[in-house]
Amino acid sequence: METSEQISADLKALLTANHTCFEFLNTYKGVPVICRAILQKVEKQMAYFQARTPEMVMLEKAKTTQILSEGLLEPIVAHIASFDSHTGKVELIKFAYAGSRLCNRKELRVEPGDPIEVALECDQKTCNGHLADISMRGIGARVAAKDECLFGQNKTVSLRLRLPEGEMQTSGRIRNISYPGDQVRLAIEFTGAGPEKTLVVRYILSRRSEIYGELHQILAEYEKFR
Repeated sequence: METSEQISADLKALLTANHTCFEFLNTYKGVPVICRAILQKVEKQMAYFQARTPEMVMLEKAKTTQILSEGLLEPIVAHIASFDSHTGKVELIKFAYAGSRLCNRKELRVEPGDPIEVALECDQKTCNGHLADISMRGIGARVAAKDECLFGQNKTVSLRLRLPEGEMQTSGRIRNISYPGDQVRLAIEFTGAGPEKTLVVRYILSRRSEIYGELHQILAEYEKFR
């Protein structure tokens, strides 16, 4: 039985057992947001939910969500087939197990507000990119497609960026390369140690507070106009 079909069968079994309480996990600028939902029906490899909390607004622009429940052996990634922000009705399809992606999603990482330039050096060649997100373990950096040839998976890079709290310079290893849009995204894990980590902690905490403020405002506006 294919994975999506098997997961659909598992969800149907949970519904039959009257296990209907689930959570959807999405992120807003890197900050995890949980929305509670009730499973109402499963048929033809599609699951129908009723979202219950204002956090469902995160589903409006999302293409996927992660389904969490104590009744599931592991978290599930699902594509959002449709979402009605007025009624909270959600239809999910194309299920797959989240695996290590959930660990990456739950790690505290934030996206910058204003653009932050990142200077990268690899094999004595340099280029400039922009910070996509940052965590205690590393950064995501976007570089132009023309600079892709400078980088390879598992290569060591030197990086320098100026956070509001100060300039940091350290080393890292490229753990993943992806291609969103017309840019190249590098996932870089920090390998250097030193006081720079203090700058990262301060920035993450400060930026997280800003994002939570934005999120609370979005949820308040959403509730006002429902």
